[in-house]
Amino acid sequence: HLPTLSATLLLPAGLTAEPASLPGTAFFTSQVLSLGTRRRNAVALAEDVDGIGAALSTGSDYDYATVDVTGLSRHATTLLDILAEVVQSPALLAEEVERRRSQILGMLERRKDDHSDVVRNRFFDAIYGSHPYHQQKEGTPDSVGKIAREDLVSFYERTYVPDGSILALVGDLDAQEGIRAS
Repeated sequence: HLPTLSATLLLPAGLTAEPASLPGTAFFTSQVLSLGTRRRNAVALAEDVDGIGAALSTGSDYDYATVDVTGLSRHATTLLDILAEVVQSPALLAEEVERRRSQILGMLERRKDDHSDVVRNRFFDAIYGSHPYHQQKEGTPDSVGKIAREDLVSFYERTYVPDGSILALVGDLDAQEGIRAS
């Protein structure tokens, strides 16, 4: 067995926290977080993560957003430092926002032809009605097109906060060492 560590931070930054007028804000924000910090651009961040054989991922769901790092436990301090840097000081650069917007719009366009997505969306509309869960987490082409960088920054500042967040550490790490490192 490999001595690995997985650190997942859950934040109260899911679909239910986004403005009703801008569906997809939570997903969009989570997708831009891993594209650089104030200290490291997207390439440097990716190289530093890859350089220790680790993985970094971000995402969002209905009620929360996640930032995950996984790697060898001997790099525990570095892994947690990367997680903290991504969460506490993302760059949210305009050029990265526009690049990710293009990728999200492409994904949404492809999903129009996916029968399972069409069925899921209709099913969620039927069972959830006007509740936020009826929305696609990724938003719509119209809403994603309207989300400004400032909307992402505002959502980030309001929801990527310690209150209501949970840090889960799993793997080859002593409990006391995990508490000190986090």
